[in-house]
Amino acid sequence: MLPLERVKAALNFNSPDKVPVFNLLAGDVLPLLLTISKNWKPGWNEGEEGIFPHVRGSYNWNRPQWAKVPEFEGNKWRSIPHEEIDEWGSIWNMKGNDENMGHPGRAVLLDWKDYDYHISKYTPEADDPSRYKIGLTLKKKLNKDHYLMLIPPTFGPSQTVSGLRGFNTYLIDHQKYPKYLKKALDWVAEYHVDLLKSS
Repeated sequence: MLPLERVKAALNFNSPDKVPVFNLLAGDVLPLLLTISKNWKPGWNEGEEGIFPHVRGSYNWNRPQWAKVPEFEGNKWRSIPHEEIDEWGSIWNMKGNDENMGHPGRAVLLDWKDYDYHISKYTPEADDPSRYKIGLTLKKKLNKDHYLMLIPPTFGPSQTVSGLRGFNTYLIDHQKYPKYLKKALDWVAEYHVDLLKSS
């Protein structure tokens, strides 16, 4: 069986010749990595002073003026305790020299009345071509017999909304504000559906 056939057989419980392997480029699945938008400008919005971009790996950050100081030069800012912001506007706590993704920090969507304002500032563009450049390059260069799997640089709706509201508040929202919570979860879910449509 070719890798594509093997994965499809496994997904349909249709007797694959062996268990499919997800081992980056050597396995049966070819991960199509998406990246953050090149249009994203972390640290530029009002209230984002002192907050760095939440990205792993290399990132060519278009720095605002407050970040153009010697102590933040290059990647020096990664070695000190700091806050980071992701494309959703969630804040992440970083200890400095982190080998992991950090930990969700303070809530930013404290009141549901601020929901519309928040999404007007922090709705990622699913159809931004810059997100797909690496994934499409891999797809063109590598074997077409592999099962393609989209790997977005984000979490699902529950984790994302929990990060915006704060975990305890998010749990309370299930009982106290279910309509607002559903609206926020749908907002994040719609982005993921749009990613699939755009890829």
